[in-house]
Amino acid sequence: MIFHIFACIWINLGNEKGGWRKELIGTYKQEDPVNIYCTAFYFVTTNATTIGYGDIYGTTQTERIFLMILEFIGILCFGSITAKI
Repeated sequence: MIFHIFACIWINLGNEKGGWRKELIGTYKQEDPVNIYCTAFYFVTTNATTIGYGDIYGTTQTERIFLMILEFIGILCFGSITAKI
């Protein structure tokens, strides 16, 4: 559920001028809402697990701040899971 919320936030941030969606026009079919959501969910999942392949990245300052928060929350979640094990 958390990844879904962060994916929705990431989609909205991508609509800004110079956002990630503008960078990927042509690479992905960005006019299809299913492709937009799948791309955002993929991106949030890879960054929250601190893998971050680099094929999609934040281009604006707002997106970069969001990514720092996302990575910190991801580290906290996985750290707490590991601590309970």
